[in-house]
Formats: sequence, structure tokens, C-alpha cells
Amino acid sequence: MSFPSAVDPATGQSRLPSMTIPLRFVLLGLLSLFTGIGLLVARPDLLATYHYNQYIIAVTHLVVLGFIGSVVMGAMYQLVPVALETRLHSERLARWHFVAHVGGVVGMVAMFWTWNLKQVGHFGSVFALGVGLLVFNLVKTLRTIPRWNVIAFAIFAVNMAKVLSHWIKPKVQPAGPARTLTASASPSRLALT
Repeated sequence: MSFPSAVDPATGQSRLPSMTIPLRFVLLGLLSLFTGIGLLVARPDLLATYHYNQYIIAVTHLVVLGFIGSVVMGAMYQLVPVALETRLHSERLARWHFVAHVGGVVGMVAMFWTWNLKQVGHFGSVFALGVGLLVFNLVKTLRTIPRWNVIAFAIFAVNMAKVLSHWIKPKVQPAGPARTLTASASPSRLALT
């Protein structure tokens, strides 16, 4: 079994991805997590209040978008080129994605904290722009791989699911009359009423 070389023989460039981009996302994720924990430790009364208030929504967005989103995106930038044995399409695009990601997360959290809902959508659009840059970068990376394998198909499917999930919404059935399950005289027979 032979392992591929870390240097592309045709171009002489390293195939290994730059560590700075994934590291930025992971460090931002950890900063977001510790900030969220710090806010909850500093203000424990937030956990005792009604869950639908501006501060809980802000902390939730900080943890979900700031921590989980950042770590997942950083992992994608690191693992996709390694798993597919190719270079990332554009590290410059990834840096712009990081800027949009930081701006979107910080802006959304700040606007939720101050309950300025008019501005949340603007920062949400900046965050969505960053996700679009990630998807575009990964799709362009997928186009350069030397051979398609199961990992490449899975990455392509996940990226298409991200894109399509914004346009395809599940249909919600209107609530109808309440139906209950009741037992008839015989225990073996159940009837809907």
C-alpha cells in the first residue's frame, strides 16, 4: 500500500491544506463557547427566566452559530482536501468566508442581545453569504479531485442539502379535530374516536 505524496509532482506545490484557516474557525468556536459559558456564569438568572427572551436567544445563537458552526466549518476546510487528496479551490475565498462568518455571528448575537430585530436579518444575510462562499469553495474543490469516491459523493450530498434546505420547506398540516385512541369492550380491539 502506497500513500500519496504530500507534494504534487506536476506543480511542485504542497497538497496539504493550510492550517491557518481551520485554526481560525476552531479558535473562534472556542472563544464563542467560553463567552457563552461566561455569560451564563456571570448571569445565572438567565437560566431561571422564560426561555424565549432576548438574552437566551442571543446566547443560543452564540453557541450554535459561533461554536458549533465555526468548528464544523473549520473541520470542513481541513478534512475535505485531506480526504479527497486535493487542494482547496481558494484559500482567499475561505478567508473572506471567515470575515463574513465573524461579522454575521457577532452582529446577530449583538442584535439579539439588544433586541434590535430589524438588524438581525442583515447580519443573518452576512452569515448566509459566508455559508454560500463555503459551499461554492467546496463545490469547486470537488470539481478538481482526480477520482470520485464515497467520501466525495457524501461531501457533495451534504453541500447540496445545505443549499436546498433554504428553498425546500416542509409542509405543515393544519391541526384538525383531536383524535384519541380508546379501547373498546374487547382489550384486543382499539378504535380511533
